[in-house]
This record gives sequence, structure tokens and C-alpha cells, in this order.
Amino acid sequence: MRKIGAHAVVVGASMGGLLAARVLADAYQKVTVTDRDSLLPEGQSRRGVPQGRHYHALLPSGAGILEQLFPGLIADLVSGGTPVVSDFSQARVSFGGHPMCDQAAPMPGGLVQASRPYLEWQVRTRVQALPNVEIISQCQAAGLVACDAGDRVTGVGILRRADGTGDGGAETMRADLVVDAAGRTGRTAAWLSALGYAQPAEERVTVDIKYVSRPLRLRPGALGDKKLVAISARPAPTAGTTPATAHTTAHAARSPRPAATHRREDAARRRKCASSPVASAAQAPAPGAELQPRSPRRAFPGRNDVGHGLRARPNRQC
Repeated sequence: MRKIGAHAVVVGASMGGLLAARVLADAYQKVTVTDRDSLLPEGQSRRGVPQGRHYHALLPSGAGILEQLFPGLIADLVSGGTPVVSDFSQARVSFGGHPMCDQAAPMPGGLVQASRPYLEWQVRTRVQALPNVEIISQCQAAGLVACDAGDRVTGVGILRRADGTGDGGAETMRADLVVDAAGRTGRTAAWLSALGYAQPAEERVTVDIKYVSRPLRLRPGALGDKKLVAISARPAPTAGTTPATAHTTAHAARSPRPAATHRREDAARRRKCASSPVASAAQAPAPGAELQPRSPRRAFPGRNDVGHGLRARPNRQC
């Protein structure tokens, strides 16, 4: 590929920065990647990637792109002990009480379950091996540098830490292109504002989800022939559900059980409700009462299990 510039600087040596550097290496004579962290060897977790301790996996499309950029990467991950789910029968997955099919069928592309630190280390090793790429750790980006006219970014200010790799002073790293791949710690908007540019409009998508992870050391063969077991909590009960349903849901959230157990409990609960003369386990109708839907929107036509969206209403003809 023809070179379109002399020097490109990428701020941030995480996955986004590393992949950017790999692509830019084909178009620029030199690419420099800076990161404020100390980049640890052998796939150890680091401060700048706190989510790295959670479960990670490469979906087929992501694995295919990485394999194109780094031929042989997936094979090296597998040889290093990374589990790969290549058939649906190797996984047991249930979302909200709905189990996915686990019959034998090939999974196109497979699911590569590499840990985040291990994957990043493998990618960083390959990027660092490129002849025109340099990765500098413990190097803090301090701001953008512009030309005298202020209409073009010409570099980035950096601070090297005094740890033996530099004198800890500030310096300017000239560049034809600066890429901010620092993630949540990126300050491009503030840097552009300091140069006199209006801050770009910000679009924010709120993800109201919190999760925790706890690594466990399983005994050999604990998962049988499965390479992945993912059981999510069942949804919280809504108005009109029976107490039995609420109890089952709470128990599933505390201690997920196999989907077959949930199916047996649901079937038993439906048989019990269908033969019960009461409207629900919490309230029985008054003598002479008939069951009416609470409202057309809340009714469940064709269902045998009373107590789901139904209430007792006195029969005024009696």
C-alpha cells in the first residue's frame, strides 16, 4: 500500500488503539502508540482496563477480522489453552428461563473464549513486531498541538514518567495524524476546545446494567462435555402472577437451576392452577363470583391457568 504520511500517533494501547495501529502501519511510514499504563507481559490485568477481569469472548465476525489482520492468531489462542465452542451441543445457554437449542449443529465461526488480558497481550505482541510500529508505555498524552494558523493538528504533547524509560519531562511528538483511542479517559473534546474549536455534539447511550464476576476453579470434568454454561436470571414477577411464580423467580435469581427443572415446575403449577377453584393462591373469590378479565389488555385468552391477569367479580344475577 502507498504511504500517505510520515508519522501517525495513536493514544491508547488497548484493543482499539492496537487495531488502529495495525491498519495505520500500512499507510504511514511510522506509527507510535502511547499508553499511560505499564504494559504487563503474559496477559496480566492492568489498571487502564478494569473490565478486563470480566468474561470476554470473540464472536465469529470479530474473530474473522482479527484473523485477517493477524494470520494465525486464533490458532495461537487455541494452542495456548483458549476454549472454542464450535458446536451448539457444547454450550448450555438459557436467557430469562428460555433455554437455547443444544442439539448437535455446527456453530459458524465458533465462539473463541479468550480472556481480555490474554487476547490483548497476543495482539500487542504482533503489533509490536511490525517494523514501523513503536509502543511506548507509561507515557501520558497531555494535549494536542496545532499549527500557527490553528487550523490543523500537527502533534500531541506527552509526558514520560521518570521510571528509567525517560526523564519525566514534557515533549511534543509531531504527527501527520493523531488518533485518540484512550476510551473513557480520552480528552479530545477538551483539547479541541482549548485550541479554539467548538466541542462536537455528544451522543450518549445509557446502559443501565451492572454485573460482577467471580473466577472459580472447577474440578476436572465439572462441566461434562460443555465448554460454555450461561444461565441468566428469570425476569422479576409482574402484577397478576401467583406467589408460586414469584417464589420460583426469586429462587432462580439466587441460584440458577437447569432449564428442565423450570419446565417441570411450570407444568406442575399450570396443572394445579387449572384444577383449583380459586382465582389465585393469594385470594379466593366470594361465593357466587365469576372470573372476569381485569381488562382486555391484561387478559390472557386461551390460557387455563387462572390468576394470570384475572380477578373475581360478583355475579349480580344471583
